[in-house]
Amino acid sequence: MRSLLPLVAVCLSGTYAIITITPSTNTPIQLTDRNGDLMLGASTLNKMAWDEVSDMLYILAKEPSKLTTFSITTEGALGALSFNTTWDPILFGEPLDIELCRPNSGTPRLAISFSDPTNPAYGGKVRFYNPLSTQSNELGEPFYTARVGEYPIDMKFTMDCSRLAVVNQGVPFQLNNGNYEDPGGSVYVLTLPAQFTDTTDHISIDFIYFNDFLEDPSGGDLPIVAQLVEQGFRRMPTRIDNQTPLPIGRNIEPTSIEIAPNGNTAYVTLEKNNAVAVLDINTLMRVNNIIPFGFRNWGNFYMDASESDNGPRFENYRIRSAYMPGSVQWITSNDTDYLITVDKGVMSEKPGYDGFVDFKRGSSFTPTELSEDLDTSLREKLADPSRLGDAFISTVDGTREESTFQKIVNITMFGGRGISIRDGQTLELRTALVDNLERKAQDIYASVFNTDFTDPTRSPQQDRDATSPTFGPNIGYIETGFFEGKKLMFLGSKSSGMIYIYVLVPSIDCPQPYFHSIYRRGGTIQTWQTLYDNNNIGDLGITNMLYLDDSADHNNLLFVASATANSLSIYRVTDEN
Repeated sequence: MRSLLPLVAVCLSGTYAIITITPSTNTPIQLTDRNGDLMLGASTLNKMAWDEVSDMLYILAKEPSKLTTFSITTEGALGALSFNTTWDPILFGEPLDIELCRPNSGTPRLAISFSDPTNPAYGGKVRFYNPLSTQSNELGEPFYTARVGEYPIDMKFTMDCSRLAVVNQGVPFQLNNGNYEDPGGSVYVLTLPAQFTDTTDHISIDFIYFNDFLEDPSGGDLPIVAQLVEQGFRRMPTRIDNQTPLPIGRNIEPTSIEIAPNGNTAYVTLEKNNAVAVLDINTLMRVNNIIPFGFRNWGNFYMDASESDNGPRFENYRIRSAYMPGSVQWITSNDTDYLITVDKGVMSEKPGYDGFVDFKRGSSFTPTELSEDLDTSLREKLADPSRLGDAFISTVDGTREESTFQKIVNITMFGGRGISIRDGQTLELRTALVDNLERKAQDIYASVFNTDFTDPTRSPQQDRDATSPTFGPNIGYIETGFFEGKKLMFLGSKSSGMIYIYVLVPSIDCPQPYFHSIYRRGGTIQTWQTLYDNNNIGDLGITNMLYLDDSADHNNLLFVASATANSLSIYRVTDEN
């Protein structure tokens, strides 16, 4: 599969309407921490929910343990109402996700998930609240609390609001005695009544565990595991606690969830495992399948894999990378369903598990760690910091046994550095964005190409190239919606704060993404701290986007939540022509 850039260049000739975004407010809206103070890096995860009845936007910040709510005008400005709710993380845990749903017939429900306050490896909770209204003055107490799995990182309602699927990541946590608690990942499905209020006695909860699909009753591998590994499933990290290898189910840490419009099937990303799980959340309540994504071959594409080359420097390397899907979106085009995944990538470092690390810099590999069959030119590039020497290379993928040692025969990086569009039934790859994301950043924002916040005393320009050795454009979130009949796709960078806008054009095989514009807010020369103090840091650390499209009263507004900047930006989608 080749880059789409040549195709885009041809299609842009002649009259062409460029779709872009413009800020609705002069500056981002800075959010405060639990103490009411402004602080750079106050949060690592900000999520949003929109209430179309009250015209209120909810922004949830993890480490500040705070919910900020604004009323929004149809012009995209802040309304007269704003509310703040804080929780003591020692008592309530950290808030992780927020979802709001209003059924056509029934009571509305606002769900907020929390980690356990004493140990994130213990079961968390989902607290249900009544949504705020123009007559409200505070969120109030939850009317129902459900005990869920360990570290409920993501949630999604079915379209009719009758069920809430909760993704429990099952993160490990070190105990005082030095041992680790490491639960397996899971999905809980909460079935909710139409009239869901404080008079509800109990709700039905179904439990879906990945070990049921992967392990036999004794905790050993089922035959399906070897087949999955052969297809690119990463059984990593293979953790060890007290010198005892853990069953594979405990190495599953699901990341995010998307539910098909029929409400029967859910797609859960297994980022570290390089796969997506397909779940029945209607009747059988089980894992139907796990589909490995395999590896992207970079033979036809270009990347900048170095932070030592002082700016964009693209080169073609005959290497590969694990897709490692993060966030996911469902779309329909030409009456056919597709799944779009952000192929972000993640590296593992678990010191408590026998010092497990699955990566190191390319220049750190010794000749004895590399296969004799590895190309001489690749060996030279691995030793060169301006090429692959800076790159973070997997130590566990692409190996084979030679002379009783595991040696690297296929150089493998982390993440697809773009997005994939896959068949909604089989998840077979249909098309993708690969190197054109980095190329567009190079063309338009070269001075902050692949920048990332590393230290408050440095500047975006000084931190240029920071993510080149790891995840490149580092896309953290995807959002889709319609504008004047066109299907749009917004991609937000978790590090640079760049927002990419594509139009998904229907075709016979699948929707094809065509580049329209890229936007980055904020300064580039001053230090990160100075930019933050002057509210000119932009959308640093995008972790959530929410688009109100043609069908909404506040049509064509894009909300962008940024965790590192701990801020909200409101944009209006426009047609430059």
